[in-house]
Amino acid sequence: MPRASSTEDGPSDIAYIGEDTDSEDFGRLAATFGVHVETADGCFVKGPEDVKLDEALAWARARAPRVLVILEGVLADAPEQALFSAGTQPIEEEGVHPWPASGIEVRPRPVGTRADGADQVRDWPIMIEFTIAKDRPRTSQRARRMLAEAVELKNQTWREADGKVEFRAEVRGGGYHDLEATVDPVSAALEHELGAYFTDLVVNLESRRRWLLTEDTSVRPSATPTH
Repeated sequence: MPRASSTEDGPSDIAYIGEDTDSEDFGRLAATFGVHVETADGCFVKGPEDVKLDEALAWARARAPRVLVILEGVLADAPEQALFSAGTQPIEEEGVHPWPASGIEVRPRPVGTRADGADQVRDWPIMIEFTIAKDRPRTSQRARRMLAEAVELKNQTWREADGKVEFRAEVRGGGYHDLEATVDPVSAALEHELGAYFTDLVVNLESRRRWLLTEDTSVRPSATPTH
C-alpha cells in the first residue's frame, strides 16, 4: 500500500479513501466512504466518515497531493479490490490505476460485484463441515441426501474421509441476510434430522460460510468470526 513520502520538492502527503460496508448487512457495500490523510512527517489527520465519494474526494484533494481510492468490484474482469490514484500527484505503483477523467459511479451492492451496482445478487461460495461417527455410516448417507435435495444450494460437491465431511456449494443472494435466510433452514433441518449440535460457526462472506456439526453434545470453544 502506498505511503506518504518525501520528494525533491518537499514532503508528499497521501489521503486514503475507503468504502464502508452496510451497517445492517456486512455482505453489502454502502457506497459511502471514510477518508484520512497520512502526512510525510508521520501525522494522521482524520477526515469525514459516511460520506458520498464526491465529498470524500473533495476533502482529500484539498489536503494531499496524492489520493488513493480503494474500491471493491470496479473492473469488469476483476471483481476484487481495486486501487486508484485520484490526486494531483500520481501514485505510480504496481496495481494502482489512474482515476478515470469521467469518475466512477458507485452504488450500494453486494460485496464482490461491480461498483455501479448493476449486479444486486451474486453466487456466494459456502462450505459446511461436520464429523460423522465411524460406527454410524447411515448418518452420512442421510446428510448427503438432505443436502442434495436442497436445490437452492447450487454446484454442490461432497468430500468425505475418515468420517469428516466437507460440503461445498453456492447460494445466490444479495448479501449476508439473503445467504442466512437460504442456508439457515438447511442447517436447521440437518440438526433436526441428525440430532447434531452446532459447536462452531465462522462467517467469511468473501469466501465461505462454515458450520462444524458433531454428534457429541459437548460445546467446544467457538472460533472467532471473520469478515
